[in-house]
Amino acid sequence: MRRANLGRRIRRSPRRGRFRRGRRGVVSVIGTLLALLVFFALFGIFLTQYLPLWMTDNESELTNEAESSLAMLKAGIDTQWAFDGPPEYTVPFTMSSQAVPLLAQPTGAILSLLPPYCVGGFSSTTPGKPVEPQNCVYEYLSLTSSGTLTQNHSYAVWSASGSVELQIPNRYYTPQTFFFEDDGLIQSQPGGHQWMLLPPTLNVSRVGTNVTVRDTFLEVFTNSSEFIGQGTEDLTSHLLFSNVVSSADRFVSGTTSEPFTVTYTVGTLNLCAWYGYLSGLKNASVNETNPTGTITLSVLNDTTSIAPPFASGVCTNSDKVTYDLTLTIPKVTYASLFSAGVQLSLNVGGV
Repeated sequence: MRRANLGRRIRRSPRRGRFRRGRRGVVSVIGTLLALLVFFALFGIFLTQYLPLWMTDNESELTNEAESSLAMLKAGIDTQWAFDGPPEYTVPFTMSSQAVPLLAQPTGAILSLLPPYCVGGFSSTTPGKPVEPQNCVYEYLSLTSSGTLTQNHSYAVWSASGSVELQIPNRYYTPQTFFFEDDGLIQSQPGGHQWMLLPPTLNVSRVGTNVTVRDTFLEVFTNSSEFIGQGTEDLTSHLLFSNVVSSADRFVSGTTSEPFTVTYTVGTLNLCAWYGYLSGLKNASVNETNPTGTITLSVLNDTTSIAPPFASGVCTNSDKVTYDLTLTIPKVTYASLFSAGVQLSLNVGGV
């Protein structure tokens, strides 16, 4: 009896065993929670730090590829009119950035062809003057002389301008918009920041007292079309015509050639980009190339003359009005001009 009672006394309590098993269960739960906390902390750092950097690199690469494609387009068009060929030139455009799998979608670009735009056309009485100056994207070029010469054959050409617009609505990198108009490549950013990436072929030079101007009057024809998608999209330039116009024997008094005036005007939505380019050309030419004449640059908002510093919002141009910039180069002794036209089109797949 005593031995049996003694065995019962030293038997372990079942409650104590359950307590130990319960404690092991609590430790497992806490360990799991800590592991989840570490995972979510690392995942949060990835989402807030590494993912934006990754997508910024992707969108920056897309922007650089877009700039390179537009530069190739301009170079190809310049080759077409300068050498009268090839008849067609095609450039592929990358239309979306790389993505981060499961976490970030690719950023898509929007490629648009804008047809010539000039509300009301041009005046029937004043050559090259738009009927509605604030609603006309155009280009004007003339060679004129006011003197009484034996031969005084002035030259003037004007046309509404088609253009290419490439929008990249970046979410991590700065959004960018590119324009190709009047043989110039323009880049703009939010806040009214605009600059001329690649200028048109306009050059003023002097040798002794002889002032020479070289320029290109490029007409761009397009149908209204737009491509929104991923992958690549081809943009093709078809050369329509190309010829050279010079001032030789246009302004002659007897047997002597007389100086004349070259006037170059653009009507554009991108005032600040064009003004920065033309004012830089003017300042360099006044000091180095044309000391005997005053080169002027004027800006018109409809019929009102304006000058920098421009009012707030002019470079942003949310109202989408056009401004006329006129560069006047007097006392020119020789001018050589390319007059050309191209038709731009997207391949099958544009919408």
